[in-house]
Amino acid sequence: MKDMTYVKVLFAVFIVIIALVAIKIINDPIAPAKPIIDKQKEDERVNEEIKYIAYKRAVFMIKDNLKAPSTAKFPDYFDHDNKTSIYKLDSLITIRSYVDSQNSFGATLRADYTVKMTYINGKWDLVEVIFDNQKIY
Repeated sequence: MKDMTYVKVLFAVFIVIIALVAIKIINDPIAPAKPIIDKQKEDERVNEEIKYIAYKRAVFMIKDNLKAPSTAKFPDYFDHDNKTSIYKLDSLITIRSYVDSQNSFGATLRADYTVKMTYINGKWDLVEVIFDNQKIY
């Protein structure tokens, strides 16, 4: 009789454990959904970082071709006023913007530019640079 009571208690404990596990499984969200959302956010963050670095590289390249680079004024990257456009399609990044700088006579002029580059496996490659409607690379 004592053995029968012990078996009943063990069976009851077993049922309670099964019920708790079932409740935990039912109340948990589906696990794969969260990592997918996190992955998308991470991809967006990485794309923004790559675009920012591409913009800074383009500014550096354009400054290198100016008569008076210290006078150069570029639109701020963080001003979203459509003065600068940066597109990323797969590994190709295209930056279109302008720079105000002085020429050799001291007059401030605005010149448009387009810089195209690729970013593949951590390596940057310049594809094309158009400055003031002239292809310079």
